[in-house]
Amino acid sequence: MQQPPAGIATDRPFRFGLWVGIALLLVAVSAALIESAATVLTVVATAAFFAIGLNPVVKWLMRRGVRRGLAVTLLFFALALIACGFLALLIPLIVRQLAALIDAVPGWVQSFLADPRVQDLTDDRNIVQQAEKLVTPGNISLVLGGLLGGAASAAAGVFNVVTAFLLMFFFLGAFDRLRDGAYRLVPASRRERVTDLGDQILDKVGGYLVGSLGIATIAGTTCLIYLLVVHVPYALLLAVVVAFFDLIPQVGATLAAVIVSLVALGTRGLAIAIATAIFFIVYQQIENWLIYPRVMRQAVQISNLAAIVSVLIGFAMFGVLGVFIAVPGYAALQLIIRQVLHPRQDSI
Repeated sequence: MQQPPAGIATDRPFRFGLWVGIALLLVAVSAALIESAATVLTVVATAAFFAIGLNPVVKWLMRRGVRRGLAVTLLFFALALIACGFLALLIPLIVRQLAALIDAVPGWVQSFLADPRVQDLTDDRNIVQQAEKLVTPGNISLVLGGLLGGAASAAAGVFNVVTAFLLMFFFLGAFDRLRDGAYRLVPASRRERVTDLGDQILDKVGGYLVGSLGIATIAGTTCLIYLLVVHVPYALLLAVVVAFFDLIPQVGATLAAVIVSLVALGTRGLAIAIATAIFFIVYQQIENWLIYPRVMRQAVQISNLAAIVSVLIGFAMFGVLGVFIAVPGYAALQLIIRQVLHPRQDSI
């Protein structure tokens, strides 16, 4: 039997297939680990994003002689006071409305039972029997399980928000060390160029967040003026809610409009509710097509069309988090293309 020539590896296809299989296995395991830690990664990414966005505020304080640690502490207490003030406005309102709802429930039940149509239904034995079949221990436990699951989800959401809030300040405190450590991963021959480009990207993110806060302030102030004019109760609280939701670009104004319109319906009647809905529809169009693109063009220097399209794509891909990172992400990509890709292509 003829032997293969010396130097030719007969097991090369096997080795190639083995390495391909190991690579695919590592990819699958990595994907499973990322999926299982998706919530944690989202919290960390959110905290890092807002830390980058608020770092210009810390730098502004540092330029006025405040040490970074003290600047971060002052920012922490300022945001905590804002959050406490919002809760101080919200919680008493919720307690009063809940108490009024509890007091009104007996009257609603009596009116419901006194309705002739309800009495006709209760006289029907088939309906009563069907209702008795539905009220079983299994169905009751299912309903209670759903309520407990919803409460657990709400508690987990609050925990994630608080965790992201605290992580943000840890990132701010160690911001310079984390940034320098990341740049040291780049080869020394390219480190200066990457550092310059990275700092510009960080400035874009900071400008975006400052612009978003400005847009939210405009929305809240405009809403406050309108609510005071039409005499809708809780005007200040509702204006704060509008400003908070308006931090979510493009879709936040819609969510705020629904809340404020429902409050107007319950307190001032249908006519004021319709007028409120029309006000928010008009304002949302002005914000989406005029205010938001213009502010973002000044903050991150991108066009109106790019700001709108990037937000739509970000929301479709990553939901609410994608809405936040879409505009600074596009600005960073645009910066890399202009300063890295274009010069390289022109030199060929």
